[in-house]
Parts: sequence; C-alpha cells; structure tokens
Amino acid sequence: MRAARQLLERIQSHGIDARLEALKELAKLSADPTFATEFINMEGLATLARLVESGTQYVSYIYF
Repeated sequence: MRAARQLLERIQSHGIDARLEALKELAKLSADPTFATEFINMEGLATLARLVESGTQYVSYIYF
C-alpha cells in the first residue's frame, strides 16, 4: 500500500522527470497483483487517464 501511494504521488508531481521515472517504475510493479489492486483502489487509473487526456506534451517529451 505504501509503495502504491508513494508512486501515485510521484506520478501526480509537477516535474516531468519525476513523472517519467514513476511511470517506468509503475510498468515494473504493475505485474504484482497486490500492488495493482492497491494502485487501482487509490484512483491510480483515473490519474493515468487524466495524464493521457491532458495532451501530448508528455508523449512528445518521451519520444522526441
């Protein structure tokens, strides 16, 4: 639960570098069912959806 909360806080941070590192860590931890359940219960999916819907600036930063 603590790991999910900390990761979610990092994903919600304003710094692009912190978000990118958190998303990389999320990719690794998401295979763990316990972590995934906690992350989802903390509205993690809604947070990720807002990031995707907020535009392409993050996607552009990652790929270019």
